[in-house]
Amino acid sequence: MKKKLEIKAGLYKHSKSGKLYRVDELDREYEARNLRPDPYAVTQVMADDPAFADKRPVAVQWRDKRGCACYALFDRDDAGREVGIVRRRGSGSRWSRSVQFGGVRLPAQAGK
Repeated sequence: MKKKLEIKAGLYKHSKSGKLYRVDELDREYEARNLRPDPYAVTQVMADDPAFADKRPVAVQWRDKRGCACYALFDRDDAGREVGIVRRRGSGSRWSRSVQFGGVRLPAQAGK
């Protein structure tokens, strides 16, 4: 049985409106959905099921020690499957809402 990203790591999808939003907004989306960005977990899911991103790109965004937004993007185009790793220096970078973002679900906090 193939493991799905929804099982190993939380996943959320945005509308296909074509709008873009900033990396800072994505940080807030991770927090609002009780997810921790984990490039290792998302990479493992993609290694277990490489076809998962064939129809829609899968990505994970995290911050490095200097606070720069970094991301890994798993995608497929006519040439085949590909992975891109990028670090952004400014907060003005934007994501397409057609990308699926993954992270590890955090334990529920008491009292919430």
